[in-house]
Amino acid sequence: LFEYFVAIFAPIWERLFFNGSDREELAKIRMLEDILLTKNDLEQFLELILATLCDRLQIGGALLIENRDEETALNVIVGDLNDGFIEEKSSVINHLRKNKKFEEIAIYQEKIIIPIINESSSDRNLLGFVTTRKFDLLALDSEKKAALRKLIDRAATALQDRKHQDSLFTSLEILTPQVTAIQNILASSRFDKKRIINGVNISDSRAFEKWVKEALNHFFGGPKLSKSPLLQLTSVQKRIREKEESSIKALRGILREATARLRPSGERQYTNEWILFNILDMKFMEGWKVKDLSRRLALSEAGFYRKQRVAISAVAEQIIMMEKNDSLRG
Repeated sequence: LFEYFVAIFAPIWERLFFNGSDREELAKIRMLEDILLTKNDLEQFLELILATLCDRLQIGGALLIENRDEETALNVIVGDLNDGFIEEKSSVINHLRKNKKFEEIAIYQEKIIIPIINESSSDRNLLGFVTTRKFDLLALDSEKKAALRKLIDRAATALQDRKHQDSLFTSLEILTPQVTAIQNILASSRFDKKRIINGVNISDSRAFEKWVKEALNHFFGGPKLSKSPLLQLTSVQKRIREKEESSIKALRGILREATARLRPSGERQYTNEWILFNILDMKFMEGWKVKDLSRRLALSEAGFYRKQRVAISAVAEQIIMMEKNDSLRG
């Protein structure tokens, strides 16, 4: 009941406490909650399209396959088709790509293939396709053809909207660490003006370790490195000034220096004393695969990940020590 009242009265107190552009921005953010489609919503919509298509064409089943990576692709099936249709996905897409005109209906290996095209794009890229068992195409009258075209257009709209949502979520993922860092600095600088100069709040150890892990995972490049809140560290900024390095190169240097502080003296060995340094250096700096590295270190994969968490925590502590020393000197 309390949640219900919050949902009802939240817009009212937002209008009371926020004015001008703030109110408009809040309205846009609130609108996102109403217009975004979940994957489950999209699957239900596409199932409805396929069921209507089967009913109009008087066929036993249909399958819609999205043209994207295997792990995230939508495979929506209605009727009496089997999974064997899904296994031929790549060969069907290659066949359609060879036919650059993207015929409205094609026959491929005794199956009917109906491409789903983004008509709004200049290059008419392939969003996916609908496939069914072979039926008599000549028996389709103008009414059935018009219904088929309308249903395929609606499927194209849904898949294109999903691509737009993916772009939005990617932007949010890139933006989140920066906004979080700005909010942390803003909150802490209200009590201590020096925080606006010193940058990242290192008191939240869990968040800090997460940033260190993300930066190490993208050590050779990627948004988690180029957009990392760690770029605001005093030690990173000092390195940029003194060595005239780019921000990414300076952060890499700090990560290397913190890792080197965990290195025992002498030649590299594969003993317990060296295990934290070896994990950090060999996995993140040299790019070893987990399976190969865990075998080299005589660890199970579960044991490897436990040690990796300890190693990341240790290198985060070293960075915090470096940050505190540089802040004191500054």
